[in-house]
Amino acid sequence: MTYMTVTTQDTLTTLADNVVHREREVHQYQINIDNYTVMLTALPQDDWPTDIAQYKTTLTENIPYQWKLCN
Repeated sequence: MTYMTVTTQDTLTTLADNVVHREREVHQYQINIDNYTVMLTALPQDDWPTDIAQYKTTLTENIPYQWKLCN
């Protein structure tokens, strides 16, 4: 497509800006992945605490309200 006011340099600048923004977006996703990975590895691996063990096989919608506030 031919533009009357948009130069080739304008197009190249726009493309370069878009590359930078996409790279930053991917970087932010990677930070999130890294953070969640650390959080998941920090979760307890032991048996369920006695006060919530009864809900281990309970569907989320059937968990009492006070436990939903913690999640």
